[in-house]
Amino acid sequence: MNLCEKCNQPNTGLDFWCQSCYAKCFQQDFKNWASGNSDMFYELLKNNGRVDLQIKEIVVWDYLIQWGIEQSQKISVKSRSEWHNNNYEVLKETLRLFIPLIRFSAINMTDFIERVCPYKTIIPNNIYVETLKFI
Repeated sequence: MNLCEKCNQPNTGLDFWCQSCYAKCFQQDFKNWASGNSDMFYELLKNNGRVDLQIKEIVVWDYLIQWGIEQSQKISVKSRSEWHNNNYEVLKETLRLFIPLIRFSAINMTDFIERVCPYKTIIPNNIYVETLKFI
């Protein structure tokens, strides 16, 4: 069995590092991992890889929102306080495949209210209503 290049613990088969070191690196650099490639980001969410990598769901949500804004050239106003309905519609369309993959029930109530609720209009109603049952 190979040893992790970072901590010399047994390598679990994830590149050259053990799962713990891989998760730590991934968390510290999540923005770069998530921002470069929509297919990779989608697969990470779809395959529930963030559980193995110990990433909190609210962190995934925050980066998803940031990524969605960066992907859309139609959202020229970066401050959400200055947004109009059209900005939310553009973001909703940009993230339509990703939002169903977010595990909203894994987000605590405070984070949900403060960081998810401001974007309620981009979340499909059935998902939003279902989430409210769990928080």
